[in-house]
Amino acid sequence: PEIVKVNEKEVVYRVNNCLFLELALKHSGMICSVIDEGVASGVAKTMNPNWKIKILKCVGLGDDTCEFTLKLK
Repeated sequence: PEIVKVNEKEVVYRVNNCLFLELALKHSGMICSVIDEGVASGVAKTMNPNWKIKILKCVGLGDDTCEFTLKLK
């Protein structure tokens, strides 16, 4: 991942080599919003249960990269 922004309450990162890219291009809604966000959310909550993750951009939905934000609840 590439870190785009970091501060005390938010981290924005970009992924250019999505593990689910092939599936996301075929089934974007399910893969991007359920599986990809679920995996990232699980990792984030393991590090800190107060993190909330949101997909900002997704290759499977037509964007040029996948980008996520982690914010403290």
